[in-house]
Amino acid sequence: MARFQQGFGFSGKLGNVVGVISNGKFYLRSIPRKSHTAPSKAQQEQREKFKTVIHFLKPFVDIVGGFFQVEEGKGSSYNAAMKYNYHFALQGGYPNFCINYHDAAVTYGRHPGIRQGQVSVEAGGVLRFSWQYEGRVGAIMPDDEMILVVYNPFMHEVIYAAGAAKRSDEVAAINAEAFTGRHVHCWISCYNVRRNKVARSTYLGEVLVMQ
Repeated sequence: MARFQQGFGFSGKLGNVVGVISNGKFYLRSIPRKSHTAPSKAQQEQREKFKTVIHFLKPFVDIVGGFFQVEEGKGSSYNAAMKYNYHFALQGGYPNFCINYHDAAVTYGRHPGIRQGQVSVEAGGVLRFSWQYEGRVGAIMPDDEMILVVYNPFMHEVIYAAGAAKRSDEVAAINAEAFTGRHVHCWISCYNVRRNKVARSTYLGEVLVMQ
C-alpha cells in the first residue's frame, strides 16, 4: 500500500516500485525479484556457514560491541567478529558446521593478552579465574582491567564481567550460579584503563558449574 506525501512523492509499494523518503528526500527503488532458481550446493554451504557464526555470536553481542576493536573506517565490531570467527573458528563440513571454541575470539585487539590463564570451579556456582602477572613489560600494565566470559551452549547464554579485577590481582571470580549443572566454556581478556586498547580473548576451557 502506497501513501502519498505532500508535494511529489509517496511512501510504500506501488506496482513494481517502492517509494522511500530518507532525510527529507524522495527515492524510487525497484522491488527485487524473487529467484525461482534453487540455490547451488556452494550457496547452501555458504549460508550454513554464516548461520553458524551468527548463531554463535548472538549472545556475545554486548561483549563484541564493547571489546572487539576494529580500525577506524574498517566497519563495525560485529562485522569484524563475524569475519574473524568465520575464518578462524568455523570447522566441520556441510551441513554440520560448528564453532571451535579454542580458536574463537569474543574480544579482539592488539593489547597484550593474558598468560597462564586458568579457571577452577567452586561451590555455589562460582568460577575462579587466575592468570600470571609478570610486571610491566611493554604495554602490559598492573591496572589493566580484566574481562571474564562464561558461555553456556545448552542455554545459549553468556555471563560476563568487565573490570572484574586488575591484571596485577592475578585472580578474580564470577558468579555463574544460573548455569549450575551445565558445562560452560570460559574466556579471559583485558583492556587498558583508557579502554582504547583491548586484548584478544584467551580460551580457558570447559568446566562443569557446581551447586
